[in-house]
Amino acid sequence: MTFDVVQLFLGKAAATAAAEDHAPEVPPPNDVWIRNKSHVLSTLTVTSTAPITVNNLGAATSNTVQNRPVTLTGLQGYPYLKSGVFWLTVRHGVVTRIDQQYLP
Repeated sequence: MTFDVVQLFLGKAAATAAAEDHAPEVPPPNDVWIRNKSHVLSTLTVTSTAPITVNNLGAATSNTVQNRPVTLTGLQGYPYLKSGVFWLTVRHGVVTRIDQQYLP
């Protein structure tokens, strides 16, 4: 799988990073700033047993974020894959876990 590596800043670090990047709004909305200075893609192997979660808002009666498991094939078809932020756990050069970061 191919991933674009970015940096995620939250809270005060987000304001600092946004200012460094000459953002139009400092602090950034929701105190979240994502930096991608390099558009080089990294290709990593994902182990077939890697747990993978994506998140979504709950049912209409609940506004909580729920993490739900998906397969690697399901992740590749996930509609928010390109705009999502994911945490990768890498051991010895192999991805062993993938979790989507909730962004407000």
